[in-house]
Amino acid sequence: MSAIMSLTTEIENTFISPPIVTRRLPAELGCDAHSTSNNIGPYRVVSVLGRGGMGSVFKVRRVSEDGATPRHYALKVIRGNSNARLLFRRFEREAKALARLSHPNIAGFTEVGYSADWEPYLVMELVDGVPLLEYAREERLGLEGRLRLFAQVAEAVAHAHAAKVLHRDIKPSNILVCETDLGPQAKLIDFGVTKLIDELEEDGLTQDGGIVGTPGYASPEQVGFVDRPMDGRADVFSLGLVLYELLVGALPYDTERLARLPLYRRIREMFMRPICPPARRLQRMTHAELALIAFERGLDAARFQRIMGGRLGQANMRALVIDPNHRMSSAAEMAHEVRSLSDGKLAGAQGFAAVVAWLNRVVLHRDRLVQW
Repeated sequence: MSAIMSLTTEIENTFISPPIVTRRLPAELGCDAHSTSNNIGPYRVVSVLGRGGMGSVFKVRRVSEDGATPRHYALKVIRGNSNARLLFRRFEREAKALARLSHPNIAGFTEVGYSADWEPYLVMELVDGVPLLEYAREERLGLEGRLRLFAQVAEAVAHAHAAKVLHRDIKPSNILVCETDLGPQAKLIDFGVTKLIDELEEDGLTQDGGIVGTPGYASPEQVGFVDRPMDGRADVFSLGLVLYELLVGALPYDTERLARLPLYRRIREMFMRPICPPARRLQRMTHAELALIAFERGLDAARFQRIMGGRLGQANMRALVIDPNHRMSSAAEMAHEVRSLSDGKLAGAQGFAAVVAWLNRVVLHRDRLVQW
């Protein structure tokens, strides 16, 4: 713990009076990203892993390991543009957040620094994995296998919350699964829009002036649908949506129809109606769709529906209550519940998911009356 605290202090000192980056990256200037002449600090660029609004991510190795069997890392570099100050704040926050975390199911932090051209960079563990939903589909994972992987993710989020870090962008594509000697291991990645809880306590901010994260997996309070302070329960809601999709094979709402709507209408449509319980979502599928999804999970359709209408559906719906004051209280609670279910306790009482759906309906009507 003392080593982590020391590293956090070093990170915070590194970002005092940061320069505003206006230079472009070598790859953006037309250089071959695979060229060994492209160095960033003490790292040699091997390939481009991706580019986004915040910057670029490269696969790199240490220059000092030339001629040896190198270890590869993921290196993120901020891209200078008109929003450089905002991007730098997010970059700084991500570095501080990762420096606080040390968990087997979170992509590890290595170091932060500046290149010779004053380009700030962040070096992380390179996760050679497959996105969660793709892995579950390719491996034909049963329900218990899916729950064991999800429990790893929930435990990682609980660790982040204990370190006062909110992820704010939990979604299947930010969860990679890699094979290890001990079996499949989930890794939570991309803390690019993270928020430090102690910063929330200091300045009362819940957003960076707009929607953060991915709207399809964000909580109602994160997108401004309900006026509640944002804390760890926002990540719990996102976890609930990931679990729902991992188990049922679809989100609670019609994503194809929502994708055609403007963002504000999409958000309204998502949360103006109570979240559809998993068992009811299965009932809305065709017989062929339901049979295929059940088969992929090693079950017949009838048993799959019974399980999703029982304790498993209950736990999932508790994470998806629209009002965070009535939602499952923590990622640690969610991890414990899912872990116990993955140990062969899928059968359980029926009907609680319907009770939660009713509670959501009450909360929605109350909020509508208040707004009216």
